[in-house]
Amino acid sequence: MTSADLTSTKCLEIAARFGINVMDVISSVETQIDAPKDIADIQEDKPVIAEKTAPVAAGDAKTAAALAALQSLLSPSVDMATVEKIVTEKVAAALEGTALLRIELKRADNTEYKSDGTQHPLFGDLLTTLSVRQANGSYNNVWIAGPTGSGKTHAAKECAKAFGVPFYFNGALGMSHELVGFVDAAGNYHTTPFRQAYENGGVYLFDEVDASDNAALLALNAALANGECSFPDNPLPVARHTDFRCIGAANTFGQGATAEFIGRAKIDAAFLSRFAVKFHWTYDVALEQAISGNVEFTKRVQAARARAQAAGVKIVIDPRHSMAGAALISAGMSSDRAAALTYLAGLNSEQTRIVEGR
Repeated sequence: MTSADLTSTKCLEIAARFGINVMDVISSVETQIDAPKDIADIQEDKPVIAEKTAPVAAGDAKTAAALAALQSLLSPSVDMATVEKIVTEKVAAALEGTALLRIELKRADNTEYKSDGTQHPLFGDLLTTLSVRQANGSYNNVWIAGPTGSGKTHAAKECAKAFGVPFYFNGALGMSHELVGFVDAAGNYHTTPFRQAYENGGVYLFDEVDASDNAALLALNAALANGECSFPDNPLPVARHTDFRCIGAANTFGQGATAEFIGRAKIDAAFLSRFAVKFHWTYDVALEQAISGNVEFTKRVQAARARAQAAGVKIVIDPRHSMAGAALISAGMSSDRAAALTYLAGLNSEQTRIVEGR
């Protein structure tokens, strides 16, 4: 038994086992003990807090032994088994609702990928989608739409790791040469992540697609639909590698700006049609708690996010705030200060009042 288990009812049970009359003990104590005076009140299941234990008659060995036993139970102690149990329970509570996926994948070279861990609920579907080929032999092109910090880039990297292929990445494009490369005045060709992935195979993540210029996207239309692409250093088109997988990541589904993402463009319908499979990649509450580094602060961030959404406050509070705040707290900063420097930064007094629930 630990002090957490010690209630008035338990004290009475212990006294009975020692053959002690509780009322006699109470009357023999010269200094007050913070306990109910009425024996009827003691019967209720209330914690007992001992402030002082007074000396008892020297001849009352049983009473002395009983009080010593009770005092040892009330004294603070470190029980590592209990601590481990509490930690395990807290971790389990934090991960509640998050699927622990066991992923087993056999690659083309007969090597295997196995992973046990916390993943976004849609990760299994994403991996499956990128594992199957269409009738023409190409893999599906996938569009992932979700708010900032929802783990889109992380998921793409995990897919490359699972397939055992290189990961290539670029952000929003303003001109087509950022996609296909260019030849400089000296005749040297400058390649791009897209060219490397398209020609040699790998997982290619085109991030911030909906922040790109539509003119820059035209070069990708033919590459994704026809299985070959023209590059400035080669008069002949380059064929799409059989292991090329394309993921487009965005904050929207390409239909234009929203209240939160006002800089997003409406994407050409022909380009959007190249991405036949689309995922709505939302925040995963349990996963955010698991990877943030501080469950309590993350819950505070998530509560603030929920209040902002419920009140229609058009601000972004994402998991990056949870992780940044957790890091600040680990360095000794208070939770309130970490909040002020992360998800509350830049908000006016009214917005702060709303998201903090004051």
